Amino acid sequence: MAVGFHRPHVPFYAPQEWFDMHLLDQVIVPEIPSDDLADAPKIGRRIHGLPRYPDIDWLKENNDDQLRRCTPRTPLF
Repeated sequence: MAVGFHRPHVPFYAPQEWFDMHLLDQVIVPEIPSDDLADAPKIGRRIHGLPRYPDIDWLKENNDDQLRRCTPRTPLF
């Protein structure tokens, strides 16, 4: 477990069971507009302490496993 105010969500890790909940070919990745942050407050655009993630198209072309790691999973209750 990691707790903190600066990076409260670190580490980015999920056990394999979370990845096994859905078949990758059934996961729909939403489109992200290139100007998605245009209406965000300045402070929201300035906070870039975390590394940039590769874009979805690159992941689809290069490595499905990487896409799987970056795709959010939601448990079904």
